[in-house]
Amino acid sequence: MKEMKAFVKVRPEPVGAEYRSIDIPEIGSDQILVEVKAAGLCGTDLHVYDWADNVVREYKPVLPLVMGP
Repeated sequence: MKEMKAFVKVRPEPVGAEYRSIDIPEIGSDQILVEVKAAGLCGTDLHVYDWADNVVREYKPVLPLVMGP
């Protein structure tokens, strides 16, 4: 399977993220796969990165979590 790079939150603690290779997702017949050249992080991503208590309670992130898609 082919791989791509991703910024992934892997540990439930402040920072706790890694830049790693992950499998390119398989797509269905009614889907498309887009090659991303650049991505950004939104404010919520930054709070998840910091593992802020209020954001974790509200969004209940499941790890590992690819950030910035």
